[in-house]
Amino acid sequence: MFILFSACDKNRVFEKNIDFTSYEWKYDDVKVFEIDIADAAPKTVFVNFRHTYFFETRNVLLNLEVKFPND
Repeated sequence: MFILFSACDKNRVFEKNIDFTSYEWKYDDVKVFEIDIADAAPKTVFVNFRHTYFFETRNVLLNLEVKFPND
């Protein structure tokens, strides 16, 4: 199982994959992605979450939080 953050064009700012070798992701195992974007232009964000049949649950809830510099 892995998480992929990506954009679909050549202007991609950030992409990262995380592998879960034990085929589990514990609730308290928080994944954090910190991205420093210098310009103020609007961005489109995509979150790709893929899993294998080894994952016990079909429903996966993701909590996403975006923090802006002025927050």
